[in-house]
Amino acid sequence: MKKKNQDSNRPTIKEDLDNLEAHLIDAISKTLDQYPTKEDLKGELGPMEKRLEQKINTVEKKVDNLDYKVSDIHRRVIDLETIDPPTRAEFNELKTKTSPQI
Repeated sequence: MKKKNQDSNRPTIKEDLDNLEAHLIDAISKTLDQYPTKEDLKGELGPMEKRLEQKINTVEKKVDNLDYKVSDIHRRVIDLETIDPPTRAEFNELKTKTSPQI
């Protein structure tokens, strides 16, 4: 124990500072090695970007399809508005034709 007291009482020398600097640089390097580099992240983003583009294209196709269906329904409603409404007898006949048979 006497040696520790003597070591802690001695003045800091350049060699001690150099050792501390080397230790800190080593610790920082090891820490940085645990995290991906900018190039690593770019490499990972490439495939993700392609998958995202594919998903966006799929969603756009679905939106276009829905837009077409809504337009078609809108056109049919306009067509129905221009036709004379069915009589009560025609409506009942249509209703019985489309009702499920039990």
